[in-house]
Amino acid sequence: MINFTQEDKNILSSYGVKVNRDMPIFIKELYAYLKYQWHEDSHHELEPLKNNDIEGFNRIIGFPGSRGFAIIDDSFTGEPYEHSILLSNTSKQLLGWIYGIYLHE
Repeated sequence: MINFTQEDKNILSSYGVKVNRDMPIFIKELYAYLKYQWHEDSHHELEPLKNNDIEGFNRIIGFPGSRGFAIIDDSFTGEPYEHSILLSNTSKQLLGWIYGIYLHE
């Protein structure tokens, strides 16, 4: 699990995000979204997300780092309709907080 500081949690809470409750939902939605977006040959890289292990996933893709950021950024370039189907507004907020990818709600 991402190690959020108390300040992170307080800021996110001001937006209605409860980290302990919403993080597992975000990881589940991220997995579903990336499985939909990515080619089947890359699905093995998503395995840590199936086990609620976002840190393991980040290590595999090289995040933080330019390679990992590029992978995440490319994954969210496209039709906004796809984002709205598979990601809740809370997950979009966590996506922005963790990866710096901000989607319209």
